[in-house]
Amino acid sequence: MTTTEAKSAANAAMNDVFRIRDIIFGEQMSEYEKRFNKVDAQLQALQTRMEAQDAAAQERLHQTTTDIQQQLADLQKTIMAKLDALDLKATARVDLGDMLIELGERLKAD
Repeated sequence: MTTTEAKSAANAAMNDVFRIRDIIFGEQMSEYEKRFNKVDAQLQALQTRMEAQDAAAQERLHQTTTDIQQQLADLQKTIMAKLDALDLKATARVDLGDMLIELGERLKAD
């Protein structure tokens, strides 16, 4: 028997085994395959849904981060403006105090 004949005989035997399996288990295998395909489709749908939700969550996170950064920048501007106003008030008080001292000295001198 040559190698080609041996392979041919092995293939024929495998085909026979597959046919016997199909006869014995054909209906069950078909049912299992249908169920597997259904579960696989559900899994794919779930994965697609999860990816969409993940993308939406990433977008919300990005938007929230941007909003917080803007609010922080606005708050910093407000604080700086109030500090500048306080500095002006403090400077005005010092200047007013100096003017009052000078006025008091002039009144004493007259």
